[in-house]
Amino acid sequence: MPSSIQYRSQNSLLSSILQFIILCTTLLCFSCSESPEQVFQRLDAEAEQYFADKQYDQAISKWNNLLSLQPEAKDIYPEIAKSYQLSGRYTQALHAFQKHLKRAPGSLETLVNIMNIQIQLLDIEGARASWEKLKLLPPNPMSLTTHGDLLAAQRQFLPAIEEYQKALVLDPNNQLTLARLAVTLVGQHKIKEAQSIYSILDNQHPNSPDILLQMGNYWLLLGDNEKCDLFLKKAILQVPDDQNLQIKLADLYIDSGHFTQAVTLFKKLLQNSPTNRFYKKMLLESLLLDKQLSEAGLLLSTLSTAETEDVDFLLLKGKYYLNRGEHLVAASQFELALKKEPGLPITHYFLALSYLASGQNNVGRSCLIKSLTLDPYFTAAELALADCYYKNGEYELALKHVTRIQLREPEHYRTYLLQGMLLTSLQKYDGALEAFRKAYILNTDNLAPQFYIGILFSLTGHPEQALPLFKTIIDKHPLLADATLNYAQTLTAEGYYDNALIYLKDLINTHPASPYLHHIYGLILLSVDKKQDAIKAFQMAIQIAPEMKESYLQLFKIYQKESIQLEKILLKAIGKINNFEEALTMLAALYSSNGQTEKAIALLQEALVHAPNSPVLANNLAYLYLEYQPANIDEAMRLAALAYDKVSDSAAITDTLGWAYYKKNNLVRARWLLNEAVTLEPNNSQILFHLNTIHAKNE
Repeated sequence: MPSSIQYRSQNSLLSSILQFIILCTTLLCFSCSESPEQVFQRLDAEAEQYFADKQYDQAISKWNNLLSLQPEAKDIYPEIAKSYQLSGRYTQALHAFQKHLKRAPGSLETLVNIMNIQIQLLDIEGARASWEKLKLLPPNPMSLTTHGDLLAAQRQFLPAIEEYQKALVLDPNNQLTLARLAVTLVGQHKIKEAQSIYSILDNQHPNSPDILLQMGNYWLLLGDNEKCDLFLKKAILQVPDDQNLQIKLADLYIDSGHFTQAVTLFKKLLQNSPTNRFYKKMLLESLLLDKQLSEAGLLLSTLSTAETEDVDFLLLKGKYYLNRGEHLVAASQFELALKKEPGLPITHYFLALSYLASGQNNVGRSCLIKSLTLDPYFTAAELALADCYYKNGEYELALKHVTRIQLREPEHYRTYLLQGMLLTSLQKYDGALEAFRKAYILNTDNLAPQFYIGILFSLTGHPEQALPLFKTIIDKHPLLADATLNYAQTLTAEGYYDNALIYLKDLINTHPASPYLHHIYGLILLSVDKKQDAIKAFQMAIQIAPEMKESYLQLFKIYQKESIQLEKILLKAIGKINNFEEALTMLAALYSSNGQTEKAIALLQEALVHAPNSPVLANNLAYLYLEYQPANIDEAMRLAALAYDKVSDSAAITDTLGWAYYKKNNLVRARWLLNEAVTLEPNNSQILFHLNTIHAKNE
């Protein structure tokens, strides 16, 4: 054992012995006049007084002392657990309740408490396991309501509603169940039913802070901020120092999308308890949700060594980099988390998002499948997998997953959007229209269904129906780029390009700082052969937003036959946007075509230093080595294999690795890979040339 650890262990042992001596001395002082039972009762009364005074640490300490006197005293652990819970230490509270459950395996109240904490900690697997035990006991409003909460946490809202209704059959006036049911019904846009349930609750004039919070949430979801504030203030005024209630309020803000308020609450809680990891984690989560990335980064930089090893903090750090667009760095954090806890579905899900965002679609898809293997009801992962299949053209497979989600969540809005897009791709336009309309009914505030219906009308030759839809969306949100682009393109396609340009110019005059409007204006100008005006529009977009990749890409196309201008704009883009792969590879190709192969190789070598896991950069550098620096054949092979491992469904990357094997005289492997590349892109002349070269050599 290292000396520092040994020292701490010895120090801890001495401290424990000292505490025991003090306790024993205290007990001896009273032993002449008090029986052991009286001593126990007196210390218990002291602990209860500390608890009543909200001095939870002192209460916990007293109750732990009592356990050293009577280790089998099973009623002590619930009190310890409640103290931890009220002071915001949920993990410790969970452990205390679990210890009590071992002493009282049939305790319904303890199982419900455990399940509630697991739901709050998003330990869905743990909560499911608790429900398996709980459902063996006789039906009870508490257990049914908690199961409803678990189902709601998994977005299974209709089954959750059914559980709340079952609970109300057993206890029609249960305030917590009434509140949960009313809130869930509002979330599912069943307003009349929600109002009916809420009125039953309101007529009871609830005074419990927990119920008042739920009633505030009800009004928050209905958009009545004034009534919401009234209930929230009433709840907090009753117990202003109750940390558990503050956490519930913060959770309410997060669930309803009011992230800034959640940040404020968790900052206050962390300030009062700076060593509380749960508060720090929730503050980080809230900052990330509120897109306060700078502040989140500062907080992450203060983590202790122990905290950096914590799986939750690794996940939060990964999400931070994911939000910053540093997808491969994010992936590295999620991979570290998986090494510590390989069975967490959420980690595989976030790892998938990182890989998908960096273009590594096969790896991302595998991670999603793993996530669903661990949790078959993980809706977000299944929806992401369906989206992967959609983008890969595997529409029928994607539809199967969408249908699976709809069977368990019939009112999941996003599944109907994706279903509509899939059916559109399959040219099943009537079904697509029905799906988009269903999505609109489920969420009338979201403009996406109207937008896609407009797209559908355009595709089916009904521009006269598409245009009013796009116009309605733009009138509500003039900076919504997709609707504006489709409106302008539809007008142009119908021969009204002058109207489109005038309309865009008016929008730009109203919103001159929008880079997207300038970009769209440039696209329409380019489509009617007004090249110079288009260049000015794209340059203006870049001037407003130097990171505007889309405008740079259009300029690259415009200047593709003007090497001097192209080099200038490529260098400018690389200088403004970190790891701009398209610009880097295009500039390397330009140098190579001009005979400056050393310059091209140096450019990609430098780029790979900053993005060592980029399959695109690795592939391009490997190919340059193969063609111009044959002495680097081993490094070329390493880079080509690295790229292929990450993106095996790319024809270009498969071709490079096949060509590398050819150069290494491994013709069997080379032929197999090049045949695979031809399957991916049958008309690619370079791949066909490489494959024919191998055939010729065999002959």
